[in-house]
Amino acid sequence: MANKKTREERIRAEREKKFADKVRKLKVFPIIGAASALVTAVLFFLNWGYIYNTDIAGNEVSFTGYNIISAAISGKFTEAADAFGDIAVPFFYYAPEYVKALAVLSSLALAASILAVTANVISLVYKKPAIDLTAAILHVVCAALLAACFAVALSMKNSNILPVYCSGNPACSIGSLAIIPAITALCGAVAAFMKMFAYRRIAAEFGE
Repeated sequence: MANKKTREERIRAEREKKFADKVRKLKVFPIIGAASALVTAVLFFLNWGYIYNTDIAGNEVSFTGYNIISAAISGKFTEAADAFGDIAVPFFYYAPEYVKALAVLSSLALAASILAVTANVISLVYKKPAIDLTAAILHVVCAALLAACFAVALSMKNSNILPVYCSGNPACSIGSLAIIPAITALCGAVAAFMKMFAYRRIAAEFGE
């Protein structure tokens, strides 16, 4: 009896070790997720909105994601300062509703990105699918908000910026790079979903 019990305990210990070893290998996914969220946050330094002029082969005026968030926090949409880029003129002057919408969306997107980093770090410590699901949702929310930022920025072409500020110059157009961090945020979501499904497969294999 004692030998049988000892053998069962040894088998159980071996199974638990194999399970732990396989789960440990999944750490790469939250690391990728955290890295993608950090990269997403860094990419807020890209131009969120700009007027490109083919006559000068460059941007006439522009503002970054952090410019619009700084304006949102301070409420200084009409102030000309490096921290706010060219938000005051022409963007807020000719398209205030668009700028305010971008301020809200951008602030929420950055918050989602920071929370995604936190969720992925927690996932490194606690191997629970629920945490990975939370991280995945935060990445998706961040990506959706950034896609919305991209759409709103491009829709400023329907404001008075091009017809009035640019005097209808066909050489001018409005652009945005906010779609780039949206893509990196989605990469984080993919990593989180992959870890979640991989963990469930391993748990099912070992009856956990």
